[in-house]
Amino acid sequence: MTNNLNTLEERIEKPGYLLFVVLILLLLIIGFVNLIDFTSYTPVVFGRYSIPYFGVLVAYFIGILVWVSLLLKPNDDRLFKKALDIIQKRPIIAIGIFLVYGVIIYSMYTKKQWLNLPALQVSLIGIMLLTAGMILFYRWGDQSLPQMWRKFIVYPVAALLGIELVMQALAFVGLLPNISQLTDPFAPYTRVYYTEEGFENASVNNYGWHYPRFQLLPDSRRILIFGDSFIKALQVDAEDNLGVALEQYLNADGEQPIEVLALGNPDYGPGLYLDPLMMQFAIDKFKPDEVIVFFDMGNDFQVDQSADDSEYLYFIEDEAGEVVIHPDDWLDHHLTQHNVTYNYEGFQLVRYISSHNLTVRLAKTLLNTPAVNAETAVSTPDTDIKLTNGFVFNAESNAEAMTIATGLIKIGFDFLTDAGVEMRLVTIPVFSDEFLAQDAWNTKFGESDLLLPEQELRDFAAENDIPFLGLGAYMGATGTTPADVQSLYFNNGRGHFTPEGHDFAATAVYECFFADALSSDEGCDLR
Repeated sequence: MTNNLNTLEERIEKPGYLLFVVLILLLLIIGFVNLIDFTSYTPVVFGRYSIPYFGVLVAYFIGILVWVSLLLKPNDDRLFKKALDIIQKRPIIAIGIFLVYGVIIYSMYTKKQWLNLPALQVSLIGIMLLTAGMILFYRWGDQSLPQMWRKFIVYPVAALLGIELVMQALAFVGLLPNISQLTDPFAPYTRVYYTEEGFENASVNNYGWHYPRFQLLPDSRRILIFGDSFIKALQVDAEDNLGVALEQYLNADGEQPIEVLALGNPDYGPGLYLDPLMMQFAIDKFKPDEVIVFFDMGNDFQVDQSADDSEYLYFIEDEAGEVVIHPDDWLDHHLTQHNVTYNYEGFQLVRYISSHNLTVRLAKTLLNTPAVNAETAVSTPDTDIKLTNGFVFNAESNAEAMTIATGLIKIGFDFLTDAGVEMRLVTIPVFSDEFLAQDAWNTKFGESDLLLPEQELRDFAAENDIPFLGLGAYMGATGTTPADVQSLYFNNGRGHFTPEGHDFAATAVYECFFADALSSDEGCDLR
């Protein structure tokens, strides 16, 4: 056996070259297996592949065979060296290669077809890194070759890597400024770094939500929670999400296991998280028995449906009385739907890498910080409460805003009913400075009432037989004070739920909809 090993070592004269060839071959094979495993949408060849796709398979396989031929002479690297010399002496060729690599990586972000080919993504990125490294570092220091162009690439990349290490260290101790936008679409296992309210530095779960791992036990009863950033809950640890607390309360009796899955979406209101397309994805993936919708009173209403603001999606009531997306926002709505559906796909290497790259994300955040335009900002009448959102409680906007909101909720409710999934509706109250400054519970100020919109939604729910919980009325009935409210929300009552707020909401939902006894039935209808 020893003689055989010695003979093998003697035969492998250039182990570095052979290792490079073998690594590239392994990556090529991994990508090819992924290509073979995919079934085209219009299968013709073998009942599995379309003709263009089959052509790609054949070309890819021929490329593998050409590469395998290099193993026939594992010590003959002359052709390989000659190719590297040609590339290094002609920088335009190298730049062209790197541009092609850039186009491929860009397509991985923009073309949904790549979602079906995760292993091919990994293999191609590996191949590009290996070959780029060989082009840049082969014969580094050889004065007979023009090296300036390589230094122009390598040194800035090294500097960026150094900056990234500093950013990672700052993030580890929580000193890096907030770089997570609430509208970021998350892919499985990508990173959350959030410091605007509270602090969170973690990865999302196996389906792309900031929540513990979805188990999807075969015999479990499943409850999905839909909502906006309150349910996304980047401000707290995943274990502190109200869905986790609700699941614990529901499973306390030890009977059939119940799974509660929180699916928090960007801040576009029920027009997104109750969109039938979005719900169909969730139903197909998670097979829910019921859905609990959390309507954010501070963010889910809209006032000016004609506003020219690309950051938000606007809806209108058409001539037939149906609530539809504003024509100017149709494309944004469509693209947002695509972004959100990344959550339902498998692991995506490019999104995983980019989510952990803090330098680029911080630069994007600083460059994209919107400026406040005092001339176009929504104003509220002097007689009304100054709230953080555009919903002003007056006759000029109330009816229109409520029509849009209830219309979108009704679309979602009807879709879920047709799908055989029960829906419950919960409202998350918003509070003003006037309310928070007082000692006793009082929600009426002059002509305005903080809980009037909640009551209107409660009336709507009753008319449509939708089980309903108004957290505002529930808070008032359970002895919650303005001081207590400030402990339930970040920013002293004006932000998202704190861990205490999540637990409070979970307790209220459990008592209203599931418990045998209620501490208060105020705000709770049609259990």
